[in-house]
Amino acid sequence: METGLFRIHLGNRGARILGWELKRYLDDTGKPLELVSLAAPKLKCFPLDLEFTDPKLTEQVRSGQLPLLRWSGSGSTQSHDTLRFVVPDRPGGGSQS
Repeated sequence: METGLFRIHLGNRGARILGWELKRYLDDTGKPLELVSLAAPKLKCFPLDLEFTDPKLTEQVRSGQLPLLRWSGSGSTQSHDTLRFVVPDRPGGGSQS
């Protein structure tokens, strides 16, 4: 997902934010400032990670491959895109998004 202000790299495993660059702010090397730590994959800790009271469900969602749906819409002042990750059917219930 990208705008004139930022670029967000989303993974389809667990709908995780893998990268978040601020285009108008630069790091010490002159590249866009990256907000997600390079240690995030090793620590298995990403911004806005989903966590549930059931540890098994947390792991299932974080490790599962989730299809990404995207469609365009419009708000009152500007057009926008909506992204939605869909959790597949689970025993005893339907899809979640």
